[in-house]
Order: sequence, then C-alpha cells, then structure tokens
Amino acid sequence: PRYNYRNLTANLKPEAMNTPLPPGLNPEDLGVEFKTHGPGLKVVFDTRSSEFFPRRGGELQFVGDFFAADRGSSIAALNKSFDYQSYQLSKNHYFSFSERDILAVRGMICDVNGDDAPFYELCQFGLYSDIRGYQPGRFRDHLMFATQAEYRRVFSQRCGASAFFGLGGVAPAWSEFNSEDLLLGGGVGLRFNLAKQDRINLRADISYGETGWSWVFALGEAF
Repeated sequence: PRYNYRNLTANLKPEAMNTPLPPGLNPEDLGVEFKTHGPGLKVVFDTRSSEFFPRRGGELQFVGDFFAADRGSSIAALNKSFDYQSYQLSKNHYFSFSERDILAVRGMICDVNGDDAPFYELCQFGLYSDIRGYQPGRFRDHLMFATQAEYRRVFSQRCGASAFFGLGGVAPAWSEFNSEDLLLGGGVGLRFNLAKQDRINLRADISYGETGWSWVFALGEAF
C-alpha cells in the first residue's frame, strides 16, 4: 500500500510566454496550484537471480494510484476539484545463454484515466528508460506502451558492453495508436563493474531516437 501527496505549480519562463504550447498541454494548468492526494497500491512478483545484474528470472510489477485533486488559482473560474487514476504494468525477463551472454526484455503499458489529469501526471515516454533515446516528457499522453530488448555481454570481471533496441508510442486512446506514430530507439553502451561479489555496473549508453542522439551515465542497469 502507498499514499501520495503533491503540492505543485508549473509555469513558463517569461521569455517563453509567446511560444506555442505543445499538443496535450492545457494552458489552464499553468500558473495554478495543484494539491493532489490519494491512496495507491504497488504489487511486485520477483524471480530474478540478482537485483543488480540478473541473468535469469523475471519481475512483474503493477502500480495503481487513485487521486483526488484541487486546482487553485487567483482566477475563480479556474478553481476546480476532480479525480483521476494512474495505472502502470511492466514485465522484465532475463535469458542466460551463458554466464557471459544475457538477453533482457521489457514490456510496459501506462494508462491515466481522467480528462482533467495535470500534464505532469500523464504517461511520459522515455521515463524509467522506456525507451532510451528520448528526453522524458517530450512525448506524453493518457496512454503509452513501450517494448525493448537488450543484449548484455560480459568481457571480464570489470568490463562489459550492451546493445539495445525498442519501440513504443503514446496516444489519447487505444484506438489512436497506429504504425506511423511509433517511436523507435536504440543504441550501445559500455559497462564497468564496481563490486567484486554483486555485479553493480556503472553504465554509459549512447542512443538514437526520433529527436536525435542522447546519452546517459548512470549506476545500475536500465531494467
């Protein structure tokens, strides 16, 4: 069980006030205060051989949150109370061809119900490494799916490398998904193990997506 509370305000910088807003962003969400709270539930079923560098097994995770929100503003017409829900389901699985060769696959879906949900609560493509090659939040909507696969190769006790590819998309409704709007991304990375017993990798990934090149430097595997 979990409980969420947020008190957030979003606004544009003065020099960006005349910039056209991206699709899906409600201008009424800017410059107002959101107070959001509600219970939630997180369920995890984990059979991975390791938390840090799994070679076999899998992890199934479901998260559901049920929000009540108040939008406050100096303009009385913008004050509003509303509800929305957020659901995320993901599955990771790991296949070991040898102690040095691992294939990791991941699939996830996200669903945010409620037309009044703030833009920062919508499903964000590129978040949680779904999928690398995208800036989180640039593509967002009420629905999202992402699938990816990563081949991991261990060269030695300290060094390794990976290659990964994925595809997914965002849409306001399930019927709006189509092949023309799919978002693809892929890349390669290097790994350096920081631990002697548990393999805890420092990773450097370079990837390419719909909007160009990106890179990430982080501790631990992407999934």
